[in-house]
Amino acid sequence: MNNSRYLGIIGVLLLMAAAMTVYTMFIAAGWNLDLAMSLFIVWAISPYLSFFAASRLILKLAPDKGMAIPAVVISVLMLAFTLFAYIGTLRSDSSTSALAFIFVPLYLYIGAFFLLSVSILIARLISRKGPV
Repeated sequence: MNNSRYLGIIGVLLLMAAAMTVYTMFIAAGWNLDLAMSLFIVWAISPYLSFFAASRLILKLAPDKGMAIPAVVISVLMLAFTLFAYIGTLRSDSSTSALAFIFVPLYLYIGAFFLLSVSILIARLISRKGPV
């Protein structure tokens, strides 16, 4: 498989996560859209957009380093965490459950870019050793 196909898979996974995020935000807001809600939507989907941009950049700059599979795995993990976090928010009647829309994107930024950094480090270490 070439990197453009992997990039398509990453895009679909992150689009599903972003759609789930926006859907749960609209349910939590009672389907009302105002300026504050629009800004929260931008904040909530920004981890998916930035991770897609970072994945695309990495796959274009280093197509032979084997970074496609880790990027797909991280995208799957981001989708799973999104589903887990926001489905829990839908089931809760607590007034503090809306804090998930502030903290989940922050956790996604930290987790995804940490895992991506570790993947890049491992790929560089493997590529430096070369055949023995």
